[in-house]
Amino acid sequence: VSVWEIFGALLHGAHLLVVPESVAAAPEEFHELLVAQDVSVLSQTPSAAGMISPEGLESTSLVVAGEACPPELVDRWAPGRVMINAYGPTEATVYASISAPLTAGSSVPIGAPVSGVALFVLDAWLRPVLPGVAGELYIAGRGVGVGYWQRAGLTSVRFVACPFGEPGTRMYRTGD
Repeated sequence: VSVWEIFGALLHGAHLLVVPESVAAAPEEFHELLVAQDVSVLSQTPSAAGMISPEGLESTSLVVAGEACPPELVDRWAPGRVMINAYGPTEATVYASISAPLTAGSSVPIGAPVSGVALFVLDAWLRPVLPGVAGELYIAGRGVGVGYWQRAGLTSVRFVACPFGEPGTRMYRTGD
């Protein structure tokens, strides 16, 4: 995630604020710093964002990722600002999908795949399921890892051949 945050800021002409760990661990101090520095984009896990007040941060866009985002957090943070939910396990790089801006009172989707990524909800036989039918989420495309270091058994279970791509294409079985 640090790559996204560092280069996302610097490659777009923004300032990058590196927050001292002691401040990041103190929600009130962290909030004061965000307001004082007029932070325009904040990336946090939903649980960390839940500890910060949105007051005074009306011009701050919030990107949450790293865990499921509860609707209550969206109800607190989304009104009056851009709030986005991002999804992507480490095995598939930083973010595999990003939602449209969230609105209070609605569901919290993982969003659509980012460029170069495909998402599939499949059954146990790697067949697509119909909308509304339970299945498992698989990620294919650029950014999908090749496996786990010195863990061939786990690699063979989680990184599987992609039946929808070119020969040799793999996808990651998320467990979600």
